[in-house]
Amino acid sequence: MLHQSPQAKGKAPIPFNPIGGTVMAAVFEASFASVAYTTATDGIELGAIPAECTVIGVEAISSSLGTISVDVGWIDGTYGDNDDSRNVGDEFIDGVAITSAPAKATTLACLAEGRSGNLRALGAVLSADVAAGAGKKLTVVVHYTT
Repeated sequence: MLHQSPQAKGKAPIPFNPIGGTVMAAVFEASFASVAYTTATDGIELGAIPAECTVIGVEAISSSLGTISVDVGWIDGTYGDNDDSRNVGDEFIDGVAITSAPAKATTLACLAEGRSGNLRALGAVLSADVAAGAGKKLTVVVHYTT
């Protein structure tokens, strides 16, 4: 099952400022309050990075998810398309534990992705199953610039 944030569902905006050099931050949340996450089959579409923007920072934060690691990267397919066959990469964060502290991408990893003339979808996968429960969520904060 593909879990989608409010941004990925088109129900919340993604910050964008066309003035060059402006740093923006998008806060994406995937809630597991009422829906469980199954490692073997699930992915998470967090949101998208606007066209012509360069990611300069990514931080993944666990809230009550237990002992767990995360991958954060680009997700293939069409942004917002709830298709279970979409795959999530690990370009920014690759298997880093978020149990006791946030995971942060290196600036080098972020800059290596460059900018694109197209909107790019961002996703995550978790290393363990998460049972549904109050307060359980993954938060990913992304800083990017035009």
